[in-house]
Amino acid sequence: MKNIFSTVVLLGALVICGVVRADNDPLLRMSEGYKNVKVDRMIKSDLILLENGKYIHLIGIKVFDVPKKYNLPRDQYGFIIEDTSDPTVSVDDRAHDFAKELMENKKVRVVFDTQALDNDGYTFGYVFLADGTMANAEILRQGFAELRIQPPNLKYADQLREAYREARAEKRGVHAN
Repeated sequence: MKNIFSTVVLLGALVICGVVRADNDPLLRMSEGYKNVKVDRMIKSDLILLENGKYIHLIGIKVFDVPKKYNLPRDQYGFIIEDTSDPTVSVDDRAHDFAKELMENKKVRVVFDTQALDNDGYTFGYVFLADGTMANAEILRQGFAELRIQPPNLKYADQLREAYREARAEKRGVHAN
């Protein structure tokens, strides 16, 4: 009995110290398939579709809706009639274009936090580019999103807060006015 107890205590200590990997950890198993995956398409600035068919919501940011570019007026030949009355590009469009340029058709690494899935089946993650840049923070840094920290996903909360502060201080994106 004493030997069994000693073995359990030793195994527990090795797991805690990280010597023995807990292969039954669902986040660890889940992250194995997301180390080098291509972003197939930007749905919204905070929602990507990966080449494996999975949708990932970017943790820590709240962005605008996808720019409305459908049902545009067309001429008799089917060409879109450009509206030249207001040549400025909205912040919504700039945010979507920035996120698209940053991630679309690029290989990324998705890192999960404490809660990777919500009750509705949405998957949440931090997206890292090949150069190590965290896309979540970069979108905030350019002022194209509002900060949304929601426990228990706090792994990179300080980095996200700092990027948001920088955008506000430099009056970038939505903070320009």
